[in-house]
Amino acid sequence: MMSDMEIMDKRMNCLLEELGVVETECFIAVLSREKFFHGSI
Repeated sequence: MMSDMEIMDKRMNCLLEELGVVETECFIAVLSREKFFHGSI
């Protein structure tokens, strides 16, 4: 089983590869503002 940090690192790398730095930052900003995100992952 992967640790939380390994999972977060893998997700971040995937986002960066697919979206690039700027769009990844925008995506994370949107998720952090949305109420549905908190506690749903």
